[in-house]
Amino acid sequence: MLQAITGTLVTTSDYSSGFRKVVKTLGYDWSPHDLRHWFATTALSNGLPLLDVSRWLGHKSIEETADTYGHLTPDSTGRAVKVMDAALTQHRADVVLTDAA
Repeated sequence: MLQAITGTLVTTSDYSSGFRKVVKTLGYDWSPHDLRHWFATTALSNGLPLLDVSRWLGHKSIEETADTYGHLTPDSTGRAVKVMDAALTQHRADVVLTDAA
């Protein structure tokens, strides 16, 4: 368990206050929530699964994550078309090869 300088447990406000001091020293104006939002946005816009990100964020349901960040998930329509086309092409090749044998 983390302890504050005084020996007491670190509270959310202790963490937030310490975080803001460090960030301000670095010349930024971020909150812990900003960092959390950046993490989710970066993860999802780079193709990490919505369910995984939802779990990492501790959301109670994937719907909460989808409602907030769903617009960032890459469009899978193009990938789906390629996958189905490859599967159908393979299937047609199998049929032609089977019929020829």
